[in-house]
Amino acid sequence: MTAKATIDEVAPQGAAPRDASQIVISDWSRRELPPKFAGERLNRYQVVIRQSVLNQIHRHGQGAQEIEVCGVLVGNVHHDASGPWLYVEHAIEGNHATGRAAQVTFTADTWTHIQGVMDRDFPDRRILGWYHTHPGFGIFLSDMDLFIQENFFPEPWQVALVYDPKAKEEGMFLWKQGKPDTDRFLVEADAPPEEVTTIVDQAKQVLGMTGGAAGDLTQYDARLESIERRQRLILTLLAAIGLLALAWPLIVTALLPNLMQRRHAPPPINLPSDDPTSRPVRY
Repeated sequence: MTAKATIDEVAPQGAAPRDASQIVISDWSRRELPPKFAGERLNRYQVVIRQSVLNQIHRHGQGAQEIEVCGVLVGNVHHDASGPWLYVEHAIEGNHATGRAAQVTFTADTWTHIQGVMDRDFPDRRILGWYHTHPGFGIFLSDMDLFIQENFFPEPWQVALVYDPKAKEEGMFLWKQGKPDTDRFLVEADAPPEEVTTIVDQAKQVLGMTGGAAGDLTQYDARLESIERRQRLILTLLAAIGLLALAWPLIVTALLPNLMQRRHAPPPINLPSDDPTSRPVRY
């Protein structure tokens, strides 16, 4: 997980499109879902996530509502009579990731941190996928999100969870017919929910996108970058005005005496009455 593969290396030309149906059951251990999920278990691949993990992700997103944050989902894949199922037991926050209003990127330091936590705390678990936030933008996968999914989480059993901390929505994406698509997931109530959210099963269609919910957000991101640049410029100007307002009394105090001296003409010289230069001269 520390090296980035190319798209061709992950999905060579001519290969079957990635799909959760490609999961080989014999590769995973047998484990039954708790009886409380009876009636909710589908006869296909399904995701189960602990409430404590959702609580952690929600806290992470709520703590940085102006930028995207990310992390990885940790656990394992099992199978029962209904097929394979993914069990998300833990999450690792993506420290050192670079986040902006509508984009997040894993860095080398992020992967070093994640791998260190995996080796120390979860040596018998797998990285099942990743999560990230879309503060105020809704549930979808952008071009950058798709790039991350294709290059870092390409296995048919790996998933992506998107959480909007402002709208309080979240959605899970599974590989379906070569692209990540939304899917309902089950929640294990191992802890009380700290926030009520809506599970989205239809990815948001963003205006100006091509190719559906996972289309081109280049122009959209460019507009956001332009807004961010203008905001930085406005903040810089406001800071300069604030400094000038603070310094203005000092400037006035320093210059006022000199200005007053220049404004006032020197007082007239009154000669005494016995001054010989003031008397008429007689010849």
